[in-house]
Amino acid sequence: MPGAGRRPLQPDLGQQQGQATAATPAHRHRTAEIIQRWERRLAALADFKHGDGYLFPAATERKETGHLGADFPSRMLRVWVDTLPQLDSEIPGEDGQPLPFDRSLIFPYAFRHAFAQRCADAGIALDILKDFMDHKDPKTTMGITRSRSSGSGQRSRWCASTP
Repeated sequence: MPGAGRRPLQPDLGQQQGQATAATPAHRHRTAEIIQRWERRLAALADFKHGDGYLFPAATERKETGHLGADFPSRMLRVWVDTLPQLDSEIPGEDGQPLPFDRSLIFPYAFRHAFAQRCADAGIALDILKDFMDHKDPKTTMGITRSRSSGSGQRSRWCASTP
């Protein structure tokens, strides 16, 4: 997230009800702490030398690359989602009960879009969210968020302020 820090004279969006949000450097520090803790845990596993140098080492010594493959998070997420007994959508059926959520819509990249939407809903400025998402063009950022109500909301304010 290059340049994701708060700019001078910009309102502090980093605290909401006493909670740090993604708009603060504290969020990046927390992420770094988690990675460092994981690295210390790996270092403590003396018999786990085949994955040296990798943040996510292979689970067995037979793996030729020494690290988990790029598809591993997707596969594990799919396994977990498929084991959930019930997953309801926000859409009510004819009987008023929620319709089942389409599980095929749950995949790792969708979390990126969900993050962007939550930031937009929280009122994060377009230039900050653009930096968070590492987009070069603000129109890309605007394209992955949607206005929660027509004619209002953060995206509408962005459109009014974007040349």
